[in-house]
Amino acid sequence: MRYLFKSFTLLILLIINMLSSCKDYEPKDFYGEWYYNNTRFFFHENGIVEIHNLDTLFAADWDEPSLSRKNHKGTWEIDKTNKWRERIVIEIANFCCSDFFIENEKELTYYIGDPDEYNRAVIRKKKE
Repeated sequence: MRYLFKSFTLLILLIINMLSSCKDYEPKDFYGEWYYNNTRFFFHENGIVEIHNLDTLFAADWDEPSLSRKNHKGTWEIDKTNKWRERIVIEIANFCCSDFFIENEKELTYYIGDPDEYNRAVIRKKKE
């Protein structure tokens, strides 16, 4: 009985922790400059994203090698369809779309290949 009580208590604490750690992100949380190596992402208030020096890592995933190492404009938005794993969706030229998973207001995760392999790139917000 004691084991059952401890397990139940731990489960309740885990649920409370998960619920309190969920944040409802807003676009304003991501305005500004973000970077990965030499690649710079500029998220603007009007839903436009500018990408400078696009790393081949991202262009390869978009199956468009001609996109690499150039400057691009596209759109961005927060996808809230999965409350437990919100993401930013970037679309360039109406054919290249990619997901950047929100870790917090200062880090986004981009999965390279299968997410189960946990091979990822971390995009960080430039400190102001």
